[in-house]
Amino acid sequence: MTTAPTQRVSRLMTPRSLITTDWIAGATAGVLMLALHPWLSEWYALPQSLLLCIAAANLGYAMVSFTIARRARGANVPGLRVMAVANMAWGGVCIALGVRWFDAASVWGLAQLFGEAMLVGGLGVVEWHVSSSADA
Repeated sequence: MTTAPTQRVSRLMTPRSLITTDWIAGATAGVLMLALHPWLSEWYALPQSLLLCIAAANLGYAMVSFTIARRARGANVPGLRVMAVANMAWGGVCIALGVRWFDAASVWGLAQLFGEAMLVGGLGVVEWHVSSSADA
């Protein structure tokens, strides 16, 4: 019997390492987007205001996930499911933004939006599976 990729990954990642990865990735993405938004706006052919909103969302998310990571005790990570749902929802928002800006954005801008959707949404799925495993 074969196992699904998310089941294999969930055996490798602990709930605490997932939430730590989550806040570091969110903070890094937010800081870079905030620092580079004027240049990225031209390269992505997306409005600076949109990139600033994405940066703010990433930084806000990083603050919440950092708080959850600090409260984690071993395999017990209260709030991991909430973060999983938030990640999957943000993935949906990124897809919607990609669809909305499909005709105007450069291929790099679309790659950023759809790539973030896949990465963050996929992380949310893994977090959901890990949190379910931790409860079992």
